[in-house]
Amino acid sequence: WTAGIVMPELSESGYHAALTMELHRELARRHFSDRTYFISPHSMPASEVDVRQPSDFLGLETDLEEGLIDALVTSTRLSYDAIPCVALGSSPQSSNPASKLRVTRDPVYFFESSVRKLFERGCRHMFVVGAEPKDSAVSHRTAGQISPSIKITEIPMPSINDWTVESAAENFLRQATDNEPYGLIISDDFTASIFSRKIAQGSSLRPTVCLQTHGASQLSYALPALKYITDLQALSAAAVDVIINRLLGISSSHTEVRLPMIFREVEPQAIFPSFS
Repeated sequence: WTAGIVMPELSESGYHAALTMELHRELARRHFSDRTYFISPHSMPASEVDVRQPSDFLGLETDLEEGLIDALVTSTRLSYDAIPCVALGSSPQSSNPASKLRVTRDPVYFFESSVRKLFERGCRHMFVVGAEPKDSAVSHRTAGQISPSIKITEIPMPSINDWTVESAAENFLRQATDNEPYGLIISDDFTASIFSRKIAQGSSLRPTVCLQTHGASQLSYALPALKYITDLQALSAAAVDVIINRLLGISSSHTEVRLPMIFREVEPQAIFPSFS
């Protein structure tokens, strides 16, 4: 069997690159061959697309037409039902999730648990940075279930780059006017790394940041961090299990596998001055 690994643009955090390597290893261990497909530079930006088609990826449509691929595993919003297609990641990957096989790290768990962990550490004002509306809604709902004393403030961030992260950090500093124990909820680890560095360099505040990352990440954080770590090896193994069962015709009532994340608290890393 040959599996197609379908990936979006590589991110600065290295998540998709590390996930691709784990999938290569797991597929080889199960005696698959594989091909990796990346998004075409001519495709629409991810922010403007609800569902991806095979034509959005370099060479994928042709290989599917020629029957070179027996199954797909994708961390993009790819819609394709002619062969087993396993969505791999943190959220529903198509507009019709009922038709998709899925292996996920549960994003609802991250936002719920972050509010609870921050509350345990005395934080009553929490900032949700760069989250989608549905994720912010989870934070608001969880806060309402725990205590009326919790305030959730959303800081939008339309894209991830130095300018938008710096702007978001300045937005936080304008609203964090004293030294009460603030909390930050930032699902992207690369954003969390830059954001925490800018806060630590620009003020005396030391809020606790909750973030999602992965086991292969070497990123450091200049603020106290509560890390929710995705086990990429377990994620890959579960995805290949689903593929094999479908290729063998083994029916299952479970179309979605949700894997727990590893929780770890880490101390802030020292910031060293830069020299130009």
